[in-house]
Amino acid sequence: MNNRQGRDLHRWIARVQADDLPALHTFTTGLGHDLDAVAVVAVVAVAVAVAPRFK
Repeated sequence: MNNRQGRDLHRWIARVQADDLPALHTFTTGLGHDLDAVAVVAVVAVAVAVAPRFK
């Protein structure tokens, strides 16, 4: 997910879980548990990126 397209996060997690990548399974399982926090971080990151335009 190097293009930062958060709207595709759920599909990306599903694809990773379907692949034979055990190390990433652990990561995506944890990510799935923290999706609310991930969403908040994404909103804050966008706000920080956009904020300098409004000064």
